[in-house]
Amino acid sequence: VEIAGTDQAPRLEGLARVHNGSLKIPGMPAPITAVAGNVECVPEASKLDRIEFAVLGGRGACSGRVTLVPRLELDLAIHVDRVRWPVITGLAPVLTGDLRLGGPLESLSLTGEAQLERTVYRERLNLQSLVLQEILGPERAAVGEAEPMSFSLLVRVPGTLEVDTDLAEFT
Repeated sequence: VEIAGTDQAPRLEGLARVHNGSLKIPGMPAPITAVAGNVECVPEASKLDRIEFAVLGGRGACSGRVTLVPRLELDLAIHVDRVRWPVITGLAPVLTGDLRLGGPLESLSLTGEAQLERTVYRERLNLQSLVLQEILGPERAAVGEAEPMSFSLLVRVPGTLEVDTDLAEFT
């Protein structure tokens, strides 16, 4: 990769090969690891061509474009396979699907479809303990002045979610 331009307006050109990289994203429960693939850098953007990665016990691949000028903006197609997303203690559903992450950083949008694999939630629950955990749990960081990220995700649950606890039972 050739680095040119000035401090105020740097310019990258060329091809970068990533192998065994990692990425920590604020708000994600774990880092993205085993990042591998090629990134083509042109003056105004970076093009990602099937960047593979590991995340939350599953695998994924990402292709698309990161626009740098006039502002940082994403247009990424993402496929995830068998990713465990922790919802609450004892419940981490496994999802597979196709997502799209796009827009400027201050107003990102995540859209797509995923399918929930067979998920069983069995946990001894005590309503008093749940309430106390919420009261005594860590405070969530307040959203800054930027626009929040928008989500429009369809998650198919083809009869694969089973809840069997002291408080509720359904399939």
